[in-house]
Amino acid sequence: KPPAPPRRASGLLGSPRSGVMNINNVSMWASDNGMMERRPDDFAGGVTFPIGTAPVVYSAGFLWCGKVFDGAVPVVRVGGQTYNYGTVPGRIIRPGVSENPGNGDVRIFRIRRHWATADLTEDAAEMLGVAVPLVTAEQIGQVRDQYKKDWLEWPWEKGAPFYERNGRPGYQPGPGATSDSSSDEPGLGGADQVIWFVANDLNPGAAGSLYGSPPIGLEMQITCWAYARSDDLRNVVYQRCRIIYKGT
Repeated sequence: KPPAPPRRASGLLGSPRSGVMNINNVSMWASDNGMMERRPDDFAGGVTFPIGTAPVVYSAGFLWCGKVFDGAVPVVRVGGQTYNYGTVPGRIIRPGVSENPGNGDVRIFRIRRHWATADLTEDAAEMLGVAVPLVTAEQIGQVRDQYKKDWLEWPWEKGAPFYERNGRPGYQPGPGATSDSSSDEPGLGGADQVIWFVANDLNPGAAGSLYGSPPIGLEMQITCWAYARSDDLRNVVYQRCRIIYKGT
């Protein structure tokens, strides 16, 4: 039995559980419990290529397997994500203790350069699950506001990548949440759109539902990025998975 669908952006403004990469010719969904490349509302295929046509990937994720000597059994354990999900949203604060997944800063973070001036009609349609002709100005404003919020609240202290520009420790974006040469900026590799989230395997119910293994104490940080270009990079979404062992 699949888990309950994560909240979409329309479900709770400020804490979306899912987000979509859609800056170029590829559309790709991701959710903060580790569910990758699968739609959060109906669990259908979550990668469309070319964008606006048909799905080409049904589901994705990361699997890990190893011997864990922490006093629990079995020693050999498997975790991660397939068609079920052994991870839950949030980072591991200390061994055996994770963030509260209900906190406002435990969510999908999605940023886009030029969010303030770009035409976000198609972005809003896909993110909110409505037809393009039916998108309202209010819905476009909702998506635009979320871009600004995620830019300003970018979780650098949890591991989200950013560009250090002002020479001061930490992350200090400009008050307008736009790119400039003197303020820190969220992102990676000069990308035009970036998604970041963190999940963990500390929930025994989630971990056990995958292959019956107990938690290992792994934190998984996912960064996805893409480019709005006319060359071959228009057909690419990059993913980076950083796995950190923190124990139980």
